[in-house]
Amino acid sequence: DKDTVPVVDFRQECRKFAAEWVDVQRAEFKRLGITGNWEMPYLTMDYHAERVIAEEFMTFLMTGTLYQGSKPVMWSPVEKTALAEAELPDGVEFSFAGEAEDQQESMIFLASAFAAAIFLMFVILVLQFNNFFQAFVVMSAIIFSIAGVLLGLIITGRPFGVVMGGIGVIALAGIVVNNNIVLIDTYNDLKKLGQSPLEAALRTGAQRLRPVILTSVTTALGLMPMVIGLNLNFFTREIVYGAPSTQWWTELSSAIAGGLVVATVLTLVVTPAMLMLGEKRRQG
Repeated sequence: DKDTVPVVDFRQECRKFAAEWVDVQRAEFKRLGITGNWEMPYLTMDYHAERVIAEEFMTFLMTGTLYQGSKPVMWSPVEKTALAEAELPDGVEFSFAGEAEDQQESMIFLASAFAAAIFLMFVILVLQFNNFFQAFVVMSAIIFSIAGVLLGLIITGRPFGVVMGGIGVIALAGIVVNNNIVLIDTYNDLKKLGQSPLEAALRTGAQRLRPVILTSVTTALGLMPMVIGLNLNFFTREIVYGAPSTQWWTELSSAIAGGLVVATVLTLVVTPAMLMLGEKRRQG
């Protein structure tokens, strides 16, 4: 809780955090060949800049153009509270355009694409297995794996973005469906050979254990450089952690890697259990 931290200590921590990211961005700009006075850049957190800003506020105050409303306005780019809490005159309306509008359109598109993908997957699964329950088992694994997506984002400290997080969920759905299709297909083949449902479920888990784990582990390890923000420069032979160019992909890779770990457990444990549950309900 920042309210319990002394103001001086809180400002020092903010300055330290900002200075670290300034150094990272400076190194990235130099790597990209962008010229500028990188040794003495203009920073709003410098004391000179803060003095100029304070003088401007004082000028507004002395000329009577600075006033205090009946309530403070807390600004947040995510919650859009600057206009929501501002004291606007009657009849004044506002709308967000630009990047906010593009993000809203992307969210609608990805939601529609995800719904269409789920529907087409369900139709294909029903046609393949000729069984609504087994198709439902596969689709439920997609829903459960979203918990892994959120877990991966929590571990890496990343928010769930509409674009990259949504693409990660859609990509994860394809992997989860593939593993469950292979497992259920093996289960059906073993039942056709005359094995009991319980024996078929146990043998299916044993036979598909190594392929499923190998697929998940290799995919997760392949995503690790993006998860930890690793940037490898082959020209300067440098390895940079947390470079600005990796921030865009950290969210996507964290969503897929986290969801894949949970989906692996679901495929090997929950899916056979749900298949046995369906058999018991059918026999009962």
